[in-house]
This record gives sequence, structure tokens and C-alpha cells, in this order.
Amino acid sequence: MTNHQKIPVFVYGTLKRGCSNHYLMGKTADPIMTSATGLLMYQLPGYPMAMPGNGVIHGELYWVDQESVRRLDRLEGHPKFFCRELWKLDHPDISAWIYLCPDGTGYPIIESGNWVESRTRYNEIIARQVISGDPQNGTV
Repeated sequence: MTNHQKIPVFVYGTLKRGCSNHYLMGKTADPIMTSATGLLMYQLPGYPMAMPGNGVIHGELYWVDQESVRRLDRLEGHPKFFCRELWKLDHPDISAWIYLCPDGTGYPIIESGNWVESRTRYNEIIARQVISGDPQNGTV
């Protein structure tokens, strides 16, 4: 693979457009909104993780250069924390690199498979709890 070839990367958390680590993606075209079947998403403090399971996660497909992949590997702690693996996407019919974590035990599952949507809902619940002074108000 030469440095000029673009590499498909599927992102589902802080690397998505509008999220805190998106700048690490480098210069990219607009993403393709897509999903990946056979994965579960878990909520860690401040970011999600995905691992093989009986679910679907929603994210964005980008084509990035090799230097961007190196930056993403550093962010994700590849291969010691998150592992970069090829995964077949639902649409388009291609495989892309995705960062997966080996174990989500003890963390809540994001049932919708959409971290940005889940994070917004979580923040609304916390706001209701703070405003009402009731820690049970809005509990999922």
C-alpha cells in the first residue's frame, strides 16, 4: 500500500464528524452514513466502544491516508487497548477498518447502536435530575 492510497475506516464515536476527536481523521471527503452488523456498542466514561455481539452499530465511513491511520492507532491504543480490525459494512458492500475492544463487561450497552444519539439522551436525563434534585428522575 502506498502513502497515496486511501484506506476505508468506519467510526462510531468521538471520531465522527462534529465530535471531539474528528480532527484526527485528517482531510477527508464527506462520510457515508452506514452501519455494521454483528457488533454491540458499550458506553464507557466519555466515549463508546464496540465489540462483536448480536447487534448493529451506526457510524460513518471515511477514506483516509496512512498518516491518519497512524494517528487513529495512537488515539485508540492499537493494538493494546482497542484493536483495529477489518469488518464488513452493511452498505456499501465493502470491509473497512474499525476499532474494537475485547471486553465490555460491566458497561451499559447502547441499545440503539448510535453513540451520539445516546449521549444526547444521557445528557438530557442528567439535566432533568439536576433540575429536579431527584437522582431517579429520568432514570433509563
